[in-house]
Amino acid sequence: ATLRTRSAWLNAISVQATGYQRAQIEGISGVMRARGVLSGMRRTPVAESNYAVADIDTFAYGVSFAQLDLVRVPELHMAGYTGSGVRVAVFDGGYIGVYEHLGLQHINIIDVQNFVSGGTFIEMHNHGTGVISTFAARDSLTYLGVAPEVELLLAVTEDVSDEYPGEEDYFVEALEWAEAMGADLVTASIGYNNW
Repeated sequence: ATLRTRSAWLNAISVQATGYQRAQIEGISGVMRARGVLSGMRRTPVAESNYAVADIDTFAYGVSFAQLDLVRVPELHMAGYTGSGVRVAVFDGGYIGVYEHLGLQHINIIDVQNFVSGGTFIEMHNHGTGVISTFAARDSLTYLGVAPEVELLLAVTEDVSDEYPGEEDYFVEALEWAEAMGADLVTASIGYNNW
């Protein structure tokens, strides 16, 4: 069998195995049970908007003022809440340009991990960079995110080349890593829709 991942939280491992191999694994002393990775189909969500298009005010916040004002973020910033002291783990398929993006030059990246291919190379897709920019970007008079002073943990948990249940194993590994690294929050802009 091929080991996919280990989980201390679940006291479990995940493996790619044939039926015969599974039967052999179930016979190992100390193995409480073996079960298949759960599967199911997701219903297609219905998108609804409760807001009309807002006028954009570029003063101080640039184009982000209208959206941030909808949820009263400018008031929070004035009260000193900017994300300082908060550690956010981001799970995505990659972070192309995260080190060069003008609006992200100030960010504090604590650690990065690639749970799909191992190591610390994270620049194989740009979606994660876009996610980070929505909450952590700061580009004077152009765009300001909700929490531009957060600390970041960046994890690749999504294999953008394919979709398979093993990606959920990467997600579990990343959760345990994030917790060990002191994450206060996890944001995961990923989804599984083929099982």
